Amino acid sequence: MEEFNQQNPLEGHAPAASSQTSEKPAYMADAPSTWLWQAIVVTFLCCMPFGIPAIVYAVKANAAWFAKAYQNYQEYSRKARTWTLITLCVGIGFWVLYLSFYAVLFSKLGDLSELAKF
Repeated sequence: MEEFNQQNPLEGHAPAASSQTSEKPAYMADAPSTWLWQAIVVTFLCCMPFGIPAIVYAVKANAAWFAKAYQNYQEYSRKARTWTLITLCVGIGFWVLYLSFYAVLFSKLGDLSELAKF
């Protein structure tokens, strides 16, 4: 029978370079915004389907900040901000259409009530 080489396959190889940087950039303040509370508010008040990705990316940004993966933090924070603003715009657009529909509906119903006088 052949003897198998019981050597660690990673032994002797240089460690892989990590794309994450553990150094905090000089321009970054301590614990910047992760957009978490904004994402939660717009999710409940505006549009839930678009708010869920905003919350997910905000939580990932928070985790990346505490893991000192500042490059990932910046990416997730940017995505959380983008989804939060998309949710806000879609929610405002929805409420404008909703309220204008009922305004038109009630104005037409007012016109119909005058026909009942005949």
